[in-house]
This record gives sequence, C-alpha cells and structure tokens, in this order.
Amino acid sequence: MRLLLLVAVLLVAGCQKRRTLVVEGAAFRLVNGQLLPPPVASGSGVVAFDLPRVKQGCGPGRVEMKVPAIDADYGDLLEGPIELARRGCVDASVALQMRRVLRESVPMRPNSGLYATYGYRPGVSVVELRAGVRLKMVRALFDKPVEQRSSSIDGYTGLKTEIYDCEEDGRRFVSIGKLAGARRVYRFLMLTHYVKAGVSRSAVLLGADRLSEVEEMERRLKANPGEACPKVRAGRRSVCVAFDGEVTVSPEVLVTVNGEKKALAWGTTVKMVAGGAKEITLRRLWMEKLRSVEIEADLETVGTTMLVGGDVVEFR
Repeated sequence: MRLLLLVAVLLVAGCQKRRTLVVEGAAFRLVNGQLLPPPVASGSGVVAFDLPRVKQGCGPGRVEMKVPAIDADYGDLLEGPIELARRGCVDASVALQMRRVLRESVPMRPNSGLYATYGYRPGVSVVELRAGVRLKMVRALFDKPVEQRSSSIDGYTGLKTEIYDCEEDGRRFVSIGKLAGARRVYRFLMLTHYVKAGVSRSAVLLGADRLSEVEEMERRLKANPGEACPKVRAGRRSVCVAFDGEVTVSPEVLVTVNGEKKALAWGTTVKMVAGGAKEITLRRLWMEKLRSVEIEADLETVGTTMLVGGDVVEFR
C-alpha cells in the first residue's frame, strides 16, 4: 500500500472565514493495469484530513479514511465527508470538495476514469457535471404537430443543434452555459435505463446547492421518469431541466489533442485519437493543475485510457 496524505485546512481571519483544501501530489502513474492519481502514486491508501473542531462532539479534528482497493465499492468512503457536514463539523461546501478529492484519489482501471472524474459507471447513466464537459443537444424540427403526421418523417424540416459548456467559478459553483445558473452540484441523467413506455424524454438535468436535494430529485425521477419538473424539484434553489420530445442530449469531453481543442464523444479513449502512434504523452487535471501521467505500461494499455475534460494528449 502507498501513503496518501490529504490535508484540509480551514483558515479563520477576523470575522471572515476562508475555507481551503490543500492536497499534496505530483503526477499520475499508469502501471500494472491501474491509473494511480498523484497522492496514491506517491502514497498508502490512508486519506488524512486535518480539520478544526467546529463544535463539541466532532472529535480531535483529524479524520482518516482508508481508500478501498481497486474495483471496490467507494460508497462508504464518499459518504464520510457528507456525514461530517450533517454533524456540523465542516461546511457543506468543504464536504463536497473533500468528496470530490476522495473520488479522484482512488486507483482506477484506465478504462474506468469517467467514474473518478464524473461518478459515471456504465449501466447507471448518471454524470456529475463539471468544467470540461459539454452538453450537445440535437432537436428534430417539424412543420406539423405530431398528431398530424402520417409517418415519422412527415413534416420533417431539419435538425437544430445547441451546445452548453459547463464552467466552474472560484467558489466551485457549476453553471451550464445559458441553460442553467450556478449551483454547487449538477447531475445529468440519461434516462435510457429508467424511461417507461409512453414517456418521450431522453434526459434530465438536476442541480442544487445541496447534494441531498439532487439525490432526492434523482430518486423521484427514477421512480417516475415522466414526472413534471415542478414536482421533481426538492428545494427553493433546485434546478430541473427536462429534455422532452424529439431531442437527444449527449455529454462530450473537451480535450486538447496535439495543441488543438476538441469536443470528443463520451467514452473516447486515447487510442481513438492517437491511433497507432508509437509515442504518446498524456496530462490530466488534478486539483485544478495539469499533472503528467508517468506511463509504465505498454501502448495497448495506454490506448484503453478513457479521456476526461481538460486532458492534454500529444502523439506522433
């Protein structure tokens, strides 16, 4: 096991509280079929957060969390910071940041990196949105209402494409272009696995400042995928945007390939962009800084690495 050390520091200056999460780490490593994030690459599997005691009963101010082995269920690990927030031991914004760091700090298979960055797993179809993701919406246009069409193409006039880039501000609030304003958490649900007969809905965007509100809205939608957004919302600042009708919405990742910025399909691998190149370099964001990926694997393994937003790939 390797040593993994993360330190959360809450600084108080006068009456103003500044909350900063400080994490040590250098580079990723791709070795033995695993993609190791910076702390693990130089670490032992124990994540240590040093926190101030904000109220009685919160303990000595140091929390240690053991990172499970590769391919494990990380649910309990990610619940730790949320429980600290429920008890009032840390601010909710710090808990979300801790949770994000923890998820990005677990060892992954090269073809499973979408989970570490976005919480996405095949068959679940839920994406936690952040900077570096683009939503591409394509809507079919007709000059006749659906009840007057004699076939699926009757009245078809063309397609309309709109794109919405996800951005993060200095407070780590996420906004989705002109589609949705700044919130702490956004999830994009592709409803393939939940939609019922008679429901013409391809996806839903959910947002809120509290993770618990987003999870509650997600539960409501899974129980009734056709539910109207006003009934789905779980709080005053919660967001629900449904993509109904003849429209498809798909996430893309924004990646730099040989100096050119590109929007790539969800699930694109290094091999899909580099082909049979003999020399490949990859850099990836971690804690808002580009880190090199030290490759100690064959090109076939490198090629299976799924790309995420912000990646920089160079090859020849």
